[in-house]
Amino acid sequence: MSAIQQMMMAKGSVVSFTYATWNPADKDSTITLSGGNLTSTGSANGAVRSTISKSSGKWYWENTFTSTGGMSTGICFSTDTLTLFPGIPANSWGYINNGSIQNNATFINAAATYTNGDVIGIALDLDGLTLKCYKNNTLQVNETIPSGTYFAAIGYSSTATTNFGASTFVYTPPAGYNSGLYT
Repeated sequence: MSAIQQMMMAKGSVVSFTYATWNPADKDSTITLSGGNLTSTGSANGAVRSTISKSSGKWYWENTFTSTGGMSTGICFSTDTLTLFPGIPANSWGYINNGSIQNNATFINAAATYTNGDVIGIALDLDGLTLKCYKNNTLQVNETIPSGTYFAAIGYSSTATTNFGASTFVYTPPAGYNSGLYT
C-alpha cells in the first residue's frame, strides 16, 4: 500500500482507485487480450500500451510470463509505434528476455535473462527519472530516462499476465513507490 493510501485509510477515508489494464484500442493487431485485459498474447513483434499514463510520481507493477518466445516489457510514449516491441521504438525502453536492455533499438545494458514463470517487476520513478526492472525481486535494470508521459508496454511473441495493483503483488513494491498503476 502506498503512503498516500495508508494516510487516507488512517483518516477513515474510503479510497477508490481505477487501476490500469492493457488497452484493447491501443495495441498492434498481433496482440490478443484476455483475462479482463490483463493477459496479453503476442504472435509477432507487436506491443500494447496500458490504459493509464503517468508523467510524475513513482509507480510499480508486475508481469508474469507464461509462454515461450520472445518477451519484452517496459515503457513507451503515446507516439511510439506498436508494431514493434518495447525497446525498439525511439521513446520506449524494454527489458527483453534475452537479458538486453534496449532503447531506440539500441543495446544499452545487460541484465539477467528471464523465462516462463519469472516475475518482472517494473518500478517507474518519474520524479527521479529512472526505470528499474526486477527479476523475481532482484534488481536487474536501473536506467536513467528522459522526462515525459509514459505508458506501461509489453509485447513480442509471448503470453504474460500483468498485475497493475488491483490484486496482491507477488513481491513488495520498492519503498516509496505506489502499489500499482492507477488514477
